[in-house]
Amino acid sequence: MTDNVSITAGLLASVPEPVRVLKVVEEAGEAAAAYIGMTGANPRKGVTHTLGDVESELLDVALTALVAWCGFTGAFDPLNALNEHAWSRNLRHHEQVGA
Repeated sequence: MTDNVSITAGLLASVPEPVRVLKVVEEAGEAAAAYIGMTGANPRKGVTHTLGDVESELLDVALTALVAWCGFTGAFDPLNALNEHAWSRNLRHHEQVGA
């Protein structure tokens, strides 16, 4: 865990707080561009990306969001928090649909 803490702290030290959130949006845009390229939705460019490119960009979005979360919370266990958040969302969904 020490390696993750030092890596995350090092990443956060050089990035101002507002930029951390904007970086998540930037990464999401790259994921969207990869999807457009994978599907060939831009007729001028055609197919320019693969499913692997889309997967990689989506993981970049998740990683960037988790690093930003660490900066805002000061915590360095984003996977535990993500797991708890996912469970709470799942529980809420089941309550709403009556499952």
